[in-house]
Order: sequence, then structure tokens, then C-alpha cells
Amino acid sequence: MRVLFVVPARGGDREVPYLNIKRLGGLPLIAHTLAAASESQHAHTLVVSTDDDHVEEVVKEFQPEGPHEPTHPIVVRRPEEHADAELKAIVRHAVEVVEKEGAARFDVVVILQATSPFRTGKQIDEAIARLLDESDPCDSVISLKELRSLTWRKREGRLEPLHERAGRREELEPLYQEDGAIRAMRREVLDAKERLGERVGYVLMDKMSALTVHDIYDFWLAERLENMPRVLFRVDGGAEIGMGHVYRSLAAAKAFKNVSRTADVCFLMRGDRPEGIRHVSREGYQVRVLHEDASELPAIRDYSPNLIVNDLPFVNDGYLRSLAKLGASTVNFVDSLADIETPHGMAAIIVAALAEEQVEHAGPDFAILREAFQRRSAAVSPRGRLVVLSFGGSDPQKLTLKSLSALASLAAARPDLEVIAVLGPAFGHLPELDERIKGLPYQPRMLNHVDRMADILVDADVVLCSGGMTVFEIAALGRPGIVLCQNAKEDERMERFAREGSIVHLGLGTEVGEDVIRETTRELLDDPERRRRMSEAGAALVDGKGASRVAAVMQGESRRGLANGGRRE
Repeated sequence: MRVLFVVPARGGDREVPYLNIKRLGGLPLIAHTLAAASESQHAHTLVVSTDDDHVEEVVKEFQPEGPHEPTHPIVVRRPEEHADAELKAIVRHAVEVVEKEGAARFDVVVILQATSPFRTGKQIDEAIARLLDESDPCDSVISLKELRSLTWRKREGRLEPLHERAGRREELEPLYQEDGAIRAMRREVLDAKERLGERVGYVLMDKMSALTVHDIYDFWLAERLENMPRVLFRVDGGAEIGMGHVYRSLAAAKAFKNVSRTADVCFLMRGDRPEGIRHVSREGYQVRVLHEDASELPAIRDYSPNLIVNDLPFVNDGYLRSLAKLGASTVNFVDSLADIETPHGMAAIIVAALAEEQVEHAGPDFAILREAFQRRSAAVSPRGRLVVLSFGGSDPQKLTLKSLSALASLAAARPDLEVIAVLGPAFGHLPELDERIKGLPYQPRMLNHVDRMADILVDADVVLCSGGMTVFEIAALGRPGIVLCQNAKEDERMERFAREGSIVHLGLGTEVGEDVIRETTRELLDDPERRRRMSEAGAALVDGKGASRVAAVMQGESRRGLANGGRRE
């Protein structure tokens, strides 16, 4: 099969002189299109049709890089009579010139406008594959961008709506606009009367790939997109699933902004988990909300990120395969490889908090913590007096209530014992907690909406917590911990983590008796040497700088530009 790529590029422009060779990101605008064509997996001939000496000179300086043996673009000078001709006539002329010189006819012609700098070689190949799909043959395939808005048209002096009813954006029936980035067609279509033939297929582009530079405003926007990473965090948090993923993503987002200050960061979150949305919004980040069972893909495509960060309880294979079609690099935050359905087929970056032999960025060095957790306390008091309870953002198993009851007799016997319970933003058991506290023989100090958690934990002699990121936080601070897990997944992870010596792992919190919690706490409070060993083990394990390391990984991925979305083909 013989494939020809045609890039029409005139010299003059009515609004921006020499727009096609104006420099974007250090390269002439047209060079971005030539580079995308060179990335195609199809063996091809590349031709530029122009009427200008300066454009020809720029094209001849282009150095192609791609999967095939480098071949410089062929420049075809269009005749004067084609100065204002329609695009199809200009392309037909270029094709006929090349065919005449090569004495052979092409099978497929792909038109790539020079003013679409963000379309990729992979998207070009997708259009060709759609064109050649024998199960649903097409004469042409065009690139489209989706429009979901309240659109109108004017007919006979009156406005008519193109929408049936007003509603939320994601509920509107989409319209599709031709963006001009890609037009792939069978050779015979160029000789037909119809512009694109009778059977027209399409490939759907994200907003960034579909951007066409028409004027100086478009060019300004392209410069911003070229130089500003757009990072989307796909994360949820709430009463049912906890807030750990939200805390981790926020820490990573802050660290990334420290190393990439021009980055645009957005969170994509489900609307039925409002606690997480409120918390992220209070931190000042923009949040896009997924309503009901809406698919993530239209929202991700609309934002057009060049880096997607998934921080979900489980990342399934179908979702990752869908992301692979969007053209963005992908980073997945997990606790272990058990959180990804098929991790061994991944081309995306995986960041795992627990050590994994198959993963480059894994282990406590990549535990994503806020900056405040980088200050370790070496103090170990001879007699422990402060116990802090911290069971995550939602505490679904009510382990705060259980631990408060478990410590009742210990607190009654030790008047100098202080118990602080920290409630997360999604804690949903306040009425029951109030009743429980009324029946206690001591008065615990209750804290909620704590902004500086490290300040609370760093002074603790013992921390009772769940098996989430808190175990890494107290390790970094050098604080001994007793872990009651919220679920079986946490329990399995903490069996591994406990071997490092910084925590006492009691198992599933729902299955641990109050007497075991009380006695384990008492023994640890009364054993300063054991607490010292646990403190040293934790500090040796976690230095608190994981967020900075992960930010560097993210920065490297964002600089790769549009990649394969995370799965090997």
C-alpha cells in the first residue's frame, strides 16, 4: 500500500504573515506537523505544497525522525493559478506531480494542515486504520472535535436551537465539528466530484489535538499549551472509600507545582462522593465533576491533558485501554501491583508505595507525603503520655470509636495520659461518637479539619491508625504505630510493612478485641527502648521526600509530550 502525506502551506496569510513558519516552542509551526507525519508507523511519502520560497527553505531544513528510514519532505511548488484554489485542487496538483515523477499511483492520500501543531502520528495512523477497515469501509476519514454546548443556527433571520433541551453539559447530545487536522482518503476521491466521497468516517480528537491556529490569539493559546503541562488527577474520596487517595494526590499536585510552576492542574472526581470534592476545592484546585455513571473519557478528552495521574482503589484494564486512545502519558499511583488489573502489560509509569521488584518507582522512597512530614522527631520519652488516634478521612469501620472505648480503663488508671482523636473530613459517625464519649471515664481531645497533621503526630508517643498513608507519615516522623486495618487489602499490605519494624500490626480492626488494643498500647507506652527502635526503623525507611521524587517522574512524563497513554500496543 502506497501512502502519501500532503501538507499544504502557503507563505502569505491575511491575519498573521508567514503563520506556517512562525516559531512555536522553538520550531516553525509547520515542523510540528512534519514531525507528526514522520512518527507514523506507515511507510509513506511526505510532500509539502507551497507557493513561497521562505516556506520551501524551512521545509528543506527539517530533519525527520521516526520509525522508518529518514526521508526529507518533497516540496511541490503550486502554480499561480492555484493561488486561491480550493484545498482539493491544491492537493490533487501535488499528488499528480509526485505520481508523475515516481511513475506510480498512490493508494491513500492524507492531508495534514500545517496549522494543527498538536495532532500526533498515532492519531494519523488511527485515521488510516479506520479508512482501511474492511468491516466498515470508508471513502474518507476526517478528524472531528466534539461540541457539547447550547448551539444555535440562524435561518431566514431567526435563531433555531440545535439542542432539544437545555441541561447539564454532559447530558447534551454532542455535535461534531471538522477541525482539519487530518483528512485521510482513498486516492480516487481526489478525482471525484464529492469533496470527501460518499462514505465518510471519523476519528475523534481531544481539544488540544484539534486546535487550529488561525490567528494571533490561537497562536498565543498554542504557545501556552506548548509550554504549560496540563495534568489531570483522576481520584475519588469519601465516606465509603476513605480519603487517602485524595490526600496522596494533593501532596503530589503540590510537589509537582513546585517543580513546574506554570503547570495547569485539574482533578476529575465523581459527584456521588462530595467529601473528596469539597476537600480538593478547599485546597484551591479546579475540580471537574463526573455525574452519576458518566464515562471519564469525554471529560478527560475535553480537558486535553498531556499527563493523566490515576489514584484509584483499583485500575482496571478496560479503563487503561481507553486512555491509550487519548494520546496522553499516564502515571498510576498504587500501594502495590495488586491495585492494577494487568500491571505487566503497562507502558505507563507505576508508582507503588510498597516495594515491587517489577516496578522502577516503588518502595517507601516513593511514598507521597506532604512537606511537613520531612521533619523527624528523635525524642522518645521514658514514659509515654500521648496517644493519637488517626483512622483516615472517613474511618468506615468506626475504629476511632472502638479505640476510644479500648483505652478507657488505661486512661482511668493513668491520669497523665492524653488521648487525641483526629477525625477526617469524611467522618460520618458523629452522633454515635458523641454518645460514646459521654460514657467514657476520661475526656479525649477531639480534632477535625486538621490542616497540619504533622504537628499533631510528631509529638505522639504512640499512634493508633489504619493501614493507609498514615503508616508512612508516622514512619517519616519517627513515631511508633499500632495499626488496625479497615479492610482486607490494607491487612495484606501491612503484613509486609510490619516486617520493617516501625509498626505493630494487629490485623483487621473489626476482628481485634478492645483488650488487645488496650494491652498493646500499654506495653508500648511502658517500653521506651522498643519505641526508640521503632522510631529509628521508621526514619530509616521513609525520609518524607517521596513527593518530590514522584514530581520529578511526573515532570519527565509531561515533557515527553503526547505519548501512548499507558499500554503497549
